[in-house]
Amino acid sequence: MLNTIESLIQGDQDILKWYAAAKQRWAELLELKSGKTVESLGKILTDAQFWFEHNCGGRSIGQEIMVAVGIGQYYSTLSGFEGDAHKAKFIYNAIMASHCSGEVIYYANRFAEMYDLDEEAD
Repeated sequence: MLNTIESLIQGDQDILKWYAAAKQRWAELLELKSGKTVESLGKILTDAQFWFEHNCGGRSIGQEIMVAVGIGQYYSTLSGFEGDAHKAKFIYNAIMASHCSGEVIYYANRFAEMYDLDEEAD
C-alpha cells in the first residue's frame, strides 16, 4: 500500500483508474473456468502479473495493486470479510502457488497479515 499511498500523496490521479482496471481484470480472471483450483489460478496469475504491471502504473505499483485488489476486494473496514474470507484465502493461496515475482509474494504475505487471514475461519 505504500507505493499507491505515496503516489496519491504526490497527486497522481491515475491511481483510481489503475485500481478500477485491476478490479475489472480480477473479475475476468476469476470467471475463467480454467482458474477454479488454487494451482490453476496460480498458473493464470503468473502470466497475469505482466498485465497488472503494464496496466496499473508500472512494475512496483502494478504488483501492489494486483495483490491489494485480489485479496482486498472481499474486505470492508466496517464489516470485515462478511463470510468471504475463503475467497480472499483462495486468492492468497493461488498467489503462493504461482510463479509470480518475489515482490508479489511479499505483498500477498503483507496483505494476508494485515487482513488477519490466518485468523479468519475457512
